[in-house]
Amino acid sequence: MPDWYGMHVVCEPVGRLLRMSRIDWNDGLGVATNAFPKSEFIRSTDAYFRPVWSANAPDGTLVFSDMYRGIIQEKAWFPTKLSEGSEKGVKRYLRVKKWGMVEVVRHGRIYRLVPNSRKPGPTPGMLDETPTQLVAHLANPNGWWRDTAQMLIVSRGDSSAVPALLAMAAKHPEPNPRIHALWSLQGLDALPKELVIANLGHAAPRVRRGAVQLAEPSLAAVINFIGQRWNEWDIPVSAAEIAGLRRELAARTDPFTAEELKKIPRQKRSKLLPPSLPSALREWRFLDDGGDLL
Repeated sequence: MPDWYGMHVVCEPVGRLLRMSRIDWNDGLGVATNAFPKSEFIRSTDAYFRPVWSANAPDGTLVFSDMYRGIIQEKAWFPTKLSEGSEKGVKRYLRVKKWGMVEVVRHGRIYRLVPNSRKPGPTPGMLDETPTQLVAHLANPNGWWRDTAQMLIVSRGDSSAVPALLAMAAKHPEPNPRIHALWSLQGLDALPKELVIANLGHAAPRVRRGAVQLAEPSLAAVINFIGQRWNEWDIPVSAAEIAGLRRELAARTDPFTAEELKKIPRQKRSKLLPPSLPSALREWRFLDDGGDLL
């Protein structure tokens, strides 16, 4: 539902609530903020309300499961006798047992939430659709449709989807369709190196981050391009790059990649990387004690 685009929902069974957060990105770092300040998206005074799972449904609605149970603590945290735990813990168990909470089990239910101003979307029928039709779903604003379409494209292994995927990965104006198309091509073993390199220069950080991850098998061929753009990228892109470089270097005996890394100016690294990252890189044997790349 458009009302909830970009939101993140977390279930809290102990507090009997669902927290909806808005994710704001600044300098590559995501910060979660309560979408309902001084309140919650959903909260209940019912002592048995125990939301434990939520998901985006195919029709765009939000579904969540309520375990509806009196006691949710594991036995280690809820001893029934002194031999199992502390006296305080046993007293707590006897108290809630007296209230009848221990007997409240097997009453779970699933809720489906729809904003008052919206109607549920269409029902999917992807199992009967052609590969080209599945590719079109990669541009759907509903993440369930995109993820499911990508899964079916890759699992079917039908190469007839490749032309449409290539076009989407190269020309679609939105980040999400490009990312799904790129990974679908990778899953079909039909991802051209030139397309990965082209998306390394995309304006959206999320597309660049995906392209960096996809570039790992041929990292040596694009390392110069990455070094030139190092100071333009945000932290998640660089973190993805660093992880890829670590794997690449661990698998190589040829010093070419390491030598190319040294060409990245130190001042660009210090400008971009957070203070905690150089220590992590040193632990990975990426940096020497002076902060330079090994």
